[in-house]
Amino acid sequence: MDSYPGDFPFGIMDVVELLHLRIRRRQANSVYVDCPFCGDRRGKMNVNFVKNVWRCNYCDEHGGMLALYARLNNTTTSDAYWEIGEALCNDFHRERPNSGYEMAGNQQAGTGSPVSGTQTDLAGYERRGELKTVQQALFVLSLFDDTERGYEAMHTQLSRLFTQNRTLSLVYDFGVLEWFIRFYAEQAKKYRGKADLVLRTLMKLPYMNVKPDSREFSVLTKAGYRCDEIILANSLAVWADRLPDRLSSKSITAEKIAAACGRMLLNAPKDLSEEFYEYLGWLFRFYDSFTVKYEGFQGLWEAVQYGLNPTAPKTLLWMNQTIQKDFPYRFDVFDPQYDDLAKELERDNYMELFTLQMLHSRQAIPLKQWLSRYQELTGADYGEYFRSCHKNSGRAFAFLVERKEIDLWEFFEQHRDGGEYAPQLKLLREYALRISSWRCFRFVERLLAEYTFPHLQTIFGERFYFHECFVRSEGYYSRREYKTYISRPFLTAEQQRQLYDWVELSFFQTEPEKYEDFVLSALKAPEIQRLYDKKALAAVLRQFFLHSEYNGYEINRLKETFYSKEELEDERRVEAERKEQEKRLEQEKRTIQKREKLQQLYNGSAESLVKFIGGYYHQDEKNEVLNMAFDKLVEWPVGCVRTMEAKGAHAFFELCGELVKSEPRPRHEILNMVLTLIGGEAA
Repeated sequence: MDSYPGDFPFGIMDVVELLHLRIRRRQANSVYVDCPFCGDRRGKMNVNFVKNVWRCNYCDEHGGMLALYARLNNTTTSDAYWEIGEALCNDFHRERPNSGYEMAGNQQAGTGSPVSGTQTDLAGYERRGELKTVQQALFVLSLFDDTERGYEAMHTQLSRLFTQNRTLSLVYDFGVLEWFIRFYAEQAKKYRGKADLVLRTLMKLPYMNVKPDSREFSVLTKAGYRCDEIILANSLAVWADRLPDRLSSKSITAEKIAAACGRMLLNAPKDLSEEFYEYLGWLFRFYDSFTVKYEGFQGLWEAVQYGLNPTAPKTLLWMNQTIQKDFPYRFDVFDPQYDDLAKELERDNYMELFTLQMLHSRQAIPLKQWLSRYQELTGADYGEYFRSCHKNSGRAFAFLVERKEIDLWEFFEQHRDGGEYAPQLKLLREYALRISSWRCFRFVERLLAEYTFPHLQTIFGERFYFHECFVRSEGYYSRREYKTYISRPFLTAEQQRQLYDWVELSFFQTEPEKYEDFVLSALKAPEIQRLYDKKALAAVLRQFFLHSEYNGYEINRLKETFYSKEELEDERRVEAERKEQEKRLEQEKRTIQKREKLQQLYNGSAESLVKFIGGYYHQDEKNEVLNMAFDKLVEWPVGCVRTMEAKGAHAFFELCGELVKSEPRPRHEILNMVLTLIGGEAA
């Protein structure tokens, strides 16, 4: 065996001293000595006096404390135990009857086997109840050289000691359980009786996620194991590095086990010991980023926080100092057990925690008691919370304003010279100037009675625009438009109209170039349409058209909304007449352009007329230019075609073909013109 469970009256350093091994170097948990097996004299053998194990880094010999003595003295580990004890302890023989190991002492000296004489003595142990602890039973088991025969002899005692007479803690004695699983898991699996079910289940801890709804979890809880003990042992099993086939610490199952363990420890109702907080901290560091990221969780914190409700004072303190993540903590500020939070945490962190509790349970306890409690715990006024920016400062400010603990006007007068970046002015901008309540409306009403909007920009900053609290710019690039949001349910209709007037004035005084866009957005806003009379809005729309060139679908929708039926019909008629007139003027303009072109191109030849009509393809335009060409042809003398050259005659007959094809004039007029020019008689 490589190592053994505890309850030894000596340690491996006693064995090193007994064997006169030369120590070369010392470390925190181990020493390096000369290896007695390979003869190396450079101190290559490491002796770990915490785990009572040794290994030579040169020849790779390794083992436990008893194996070191047994191999060098050519004896069994059983005999090695007694020889070491007798050499180191003067009263070792007197301790043996009370130690629970007297079975091994009844062996025949020099047999070299711990099994001889053992089977009959085990029955005596069970009758007298002398094996009181799991550790004692495992020590006796370790003395067997044949693991199968040893487990066969001891499994009844082990079944009893791991269930109703359990003395082993899965958490504090997990190293013992790890040793048992490492060397005897295969033997334990062979026994299929109900009495052996707990042992078989314990063997599964390093290889699966023992979830609370699993059969394995139920088996262990019925055997007397606590739920938190099982979950924590399951997590510790992931790090049992002497079990090479255990779960990978980076597997999805290990991530789920770590999440269950972290949530369980943090939700513990009482403070944990320091070693558990150290283990938690190590888990959060190791799983800061999950490898598999099961269910989309990026790390252990993201997986743990769902279902998390820490209440232990020390746990709350540890989370705020170590994890330092945003979380809606809940605890009773008035409970003295949480007073240490105010002493141990930094002031800003505690202010944030205190504020969360006040906002969460604000209806249960009068506000003045909260403020007095804060002063009692910290020795400072709660108003210091608003001297810097915090996550919940806006909510806390609104709460104190509505509970009349803060007067907005006095607050403004006190901090108006603080500059645009002052946290107090930021609170006023984000809460009061947005008209978040009726008190805010009264504050703004008084503020605008004394200050203009450009003056307010000198107080709140050049980038402050009152109207931005109520009008948002939406869209992208050239399609940006404004949306108006001025509806406040706590205001009367008259007060909402007053608010709209303030917003309009703010646009006009501070951003006049955007005023028309604002008016259009206001006309489209349903809340504005409910506030004002339809005729008044129609008059605003008409006035708007006098100073802008907006058109399109939205403008037509506004007209349909605000104009009467008669007004819409009149506008459509006027619009139709206007379009008809524009069309007529455009036609006359094109005709003049054609005549000018004809005048430029026509030189008395048929070729020039063909060139003139060649640039037009639309039928109406083609008929118009053919009419112009016809008027020129009728001016030619009778029979002139006979004297034309072949090129001119070809152009003439091409022109005649276009006239016959399009018929801009009656066909008989075209034929009479052709016959006349050829020299024949007209039809």
